[in-house]
Amino acid sequence: MTLSKKHILWDVALTATMFAGMVTYQGCKAASANPPTQALAPGYSNQQDMIFGESLSSLHAFVGSLLQQETAGTFQPSTTQKNAINDLTLSVNAADASYLAFKQGTKSAAQVQTAINTAESQQTALQSTITAVK
Repeated sequence: MTLSKKHILWDVALTATMFAGMVTYQGCKAASANPPTQALAPGYSNQQDMIFGESLSSLHAFVGSLLQQETAGTFQPSTTQKNAINDLTLSVNAADASYLAFKQGTKSAAQVQTAINTAESQQTALQSTITAVK
């Protein structure tokens, strides 16, 4: 296949643009004694609030993934695993409720962290029973 002059020029222009972009972003950064703190995502009032939100999001994604795989037939949980999934779902719901109460000022950060830790422990225990699907 022979490329036309138009295609060759386009490839050269694209390569030059990519190279210029790489050169632009490769500059040295000045060392900082205090690295900048991570910016808060919209809707979060402080760093702890954002950490809780990310942990809960991860837990929801894990449970959702299991349910999608079960629906698709790529994961057939045993009775023990089904019970563990149900328990995990209840723990995630309890952690959600704790988080919402924290946002309203009626629960402490420690109470939310305890609820999240419980759910994450159940997730870890459940993951150890699941083998990779081929």
